[in-house]
Amino acid sequence: MAVQKPQCTHFLRISSASRPSGVPRMKSASSVCTGYTFSMKQAVWLVLLALTAGFVYAFWKLRERAAERERAAEERMAAFMV
Repeated sequence: MAVQKPQCTHFLRISSASRPSGVPRMKSASSVCTGYTFSMKQAVWLVLLALTAGFVYAFWKLRERAAERERAAEERMAAFMV
């Protein structure tokens, strides 16, 4: 009979030295599937980094546009005064 690997969505039953042999201890899915959990954590951090970079870029562009509008307004006022 073939033995299946534990799935990430299931819990792994392991024996505990402090408990009677018939009482299994539950191990969390994240410690069973460390590769999957590690990959997902990296993906979440990459998404957060990309969002932060996007917000910084958008703020930077908004400041540039505001500065350009201010320069254009000053040029118009100088041309009007002459």
